[in-house]
Amino acid sequence: MIYLHNNEIFEINNLDYTVNLTSLYLQKNRILKIENLRNLRKLKRLYLGHNTISVVEGLENLESLEELYLEKQFLYEGNCLCFDPRKNTLQVLNISHNKIQTISSLAPLKILRVLNASHNDLSDMVEVCSIIKDWFYLKELCFAQNPICKNRLYKEDLIANVYRLEILDQKDISEHTRNFLKRLHGERISQKLQRNVNFADKITGESKNYFLNLIVWFNSLIDLPKNYPVAVQKAVSISILKQNKSDDLTGDNLEIFDEKNAVFIPWKSRKFFIVLKKITHK
Repeated sequence: MIYLHNNEIFEINNLDYTVNLTSLYLQKNRILKIENLRNLRKLKRLYLGHNTISVVEGLENLESLEELYLEKQFLYEGNCLCFDPRKNTLQVLNISHNKIQTISSLAPLKILRVLNASHNDLSDMVEVCSIIKDWFYLKELCFAQNPICKNRLYKEDLIANVYRLEILDQKDISEHTRNFLKRLHGERISQKLQRNVNFADKITGESKNYFLNLIVWFNSLIDLPKNYPVAVQKAVSISILKQNKSDDLTGDNLEIFDEKNAVFIPWKSRKFFIVLKKITHK
């Protein structure tokens, strides 16, 4: 373990012979680049917060690296922290306060357990969820003070997309809450899928003929006055449906209209015709 924090260091060097080092503290310096760490194959924890690093690189040879702390880099206006995804042994990562707009480069970190990405510029909730859902071992997340926090389903979406999230934005998640939100999220998805089903595909045989018959009727009523008595409305409806076949619509003749079992829809409901037409003419 070596403590080199608060030392006005500009470059990482003179560590070639510390091959058994497991923890290195370099926070609060003026380091511009991660370099000269290739011999630290046993290094597990690397602290680089409060420096001037814009690109996270040079970690390829750190075979044992589990924890990386990169919070609050002093970046030039318009710049943000960029991450080299090749180091997939990380389990703990702190990249807070770095103007980060995407975490797509973190996708390879499949064994990540803790991520602090708070105080950044993350705004794409769909992208964030698509990344974290593949982190099976993730237990703790912090996205506080990001634009995505304004999402109405922020908490639900994050908890539902992680296998077993225990802490979100420094707040514990109970088993009851986790199970409830996962179930609620599943129900929302199910309802959305049901709404997207093409109802026209479900209308076949007699049901389709029934709806086509209704379209004939509604089409015929469009130009008729609406102030006829109910008895007259029924008589006109029966006459229209008896005289009309569906040859021009489906190529199949409909059965003669069953007057006894008919159910009459008031003429004022003609607007329903538009819906029926959309359903059966796709």
